[in-house]
Amino acid sequence: MIKISIKTIVLIGFSVILVSPSYGVSLISPNQGQNQEQQNRDIHDCYAVARQQTGLDPRLPSKDDSNPTPASRQRRQQEIQAYNQVLANCLKERGYSVE
Repeated sequence: MIKISIKTIVLIGFSVILVSPSYGVSLISPNQGQNQEQQNRDIHDCYAVARQQTGLDPRLPSKDDSNPTPASRQRRQQEIQAYNQVLANCLKERGYSVE
């Protein structure tokens, strides 16, 4: 399993857990026998796809983080939801189940 936070990847076994306090938690399990190296590649590639399609890089703070307003928090939440959806879809297309 791989445990992923916004900034780090920790190897744990045969599934992937995406973890971040503001992004929620997802359990991602390989359905096609992907080995650890393939899982790492797929996660990296899908991260890049989600970042490119949404414009959100979850490793970087939002420009509104220093002085958030209700409107900026709502916008950030929508960006996060869009990012998570693109990431999940990409991983599903590569043979993972995402919960």
